[in-house]
Amino acid sequence: MGANEKGEHNDFNLNKKFDVILCLFSSIGYVKTYFNLEKTLRNFYNHLNPKGIAIIESRFTNANYKADSPQALLYDGEDVKIARLDVAKKKGNIAIMNLHFLVAEQNKGTRHFVDRHELGLFEKENTLRIIKRVGFRPLILRKGALSDRNAYIGIKK
Repeated sequence: MGANEKGEHNDFNLNKKFDVILCLFSSIGYVKTYFNLEKTLRNFYNHLNPKGIAIIESRFTNANYKADSPQALLYDGEDVKIARLDVAKKKGNIAIMNLHFLVAEQNKGTRHFVDRHELGLFEKENTLRIIKRVGFRPLILRKGALSDRNAYIGIKK
């Protein structure tokens, strides 16, 4: 297993083959660049059995990422309240989210923490082109449970 120029490992070999590889909840964005996206998808391809499938779900693109917009989510349970707040930022093709969590729990008090995420913003057409270049037969799921997300399916030839 070798690391790329940033120390990221996306060219490992598990010495196994799979029928399905799932990459959900926009986690593909953590590879950050198109160069790393192609290396990662090639690695998925190499770990699949013939006619195996890779399913990659991605939410953010440059076109739909709303930089500088405040976001809030609230969980209002009986014994715990959780607020998540952030103002989305963008640097080039990287989405930057510093998620501030405020948690109030019965008999435990209140605490605050920040969870930082940096994700690559991959355009649909570029992603499909890379999926095909790697060797997959590409499909895109156009209608699904999460209408604001892209679900790509790559079928190994």
